[in-house]
Amino acid sequence: MWLRTSRFAAVEAMATATLTLGPDAMALYQRGWARSSTGQPRPALEDLHRALTMYQQAGDHGKEAATLNNIGHVHVGLGDRRRALDFYDQALPIRWEVGDRAGEAVPPAGP
Repeated sequence: MWLRTSRFAAVEAMATATLTLGPDAMALYQRGWARSSTGQPRPALEDLHRALTMYQQAGDHGKEAATLNNIGHVHVGLGDRRRALDFYDQALPIRWEVGDRAGEAVPPAGP
């Protein structure tokens, strides 16, 4: 169990270092994912929402859908399944649009 958490801590540290160079959607996404995995849901949501905005502005629909899905996952962890479903509902048609058959088949994560 500790090893899994320590790897996410390393990801968070690397993403944070990357962000000192300037805004980067992937670094925000990865840091948000790491923070969510290490029990920091509020900072994770901040990072993921910032990444989402950047992906939307860049027109990167595949990463937009993945980020929406991960935001939903964080809300499941917070016990807000209705809010999570809102994000999953936004992600699914985008996954259809970009032909992400594997992504559309991934069930929402959570307890």
